[in-house]
Amino acid sequence: MRIIITTAIIAFAATAALAQTAPTPEQKAKAEEAMAKMAAADANKDGKWDKAEWKAAGRRPIGFDKVDTNKDGFVTKDELKAAAAARAG
Repeated sequence: MRIIITTAIIAFAATAALAQTAPTPEQKAKAEEAMAKMAAADANKDGKWDKAEWKAAGRRPIGFDKVDTNKDGFVTKDELKAAAAARAG
């Protein structure tokens, strides 16, 4: 599961870095694949991760706390994208 999350974050970072240019079909396909993997890690299929889902995916709780910027106890796709963009610089 760690690979799935890492792949999703990398894809989001790549997508964010290329936001000012149109994505190539390959980039678009990779981003869609990453989103599909992220959705698969969402155990209760609510479109976001709670801390238990995050930990079950092999991620450290401290990472959850950093990505959950609004501190509502969930990591959303938008929060993941923002974290990936921040990492990308």
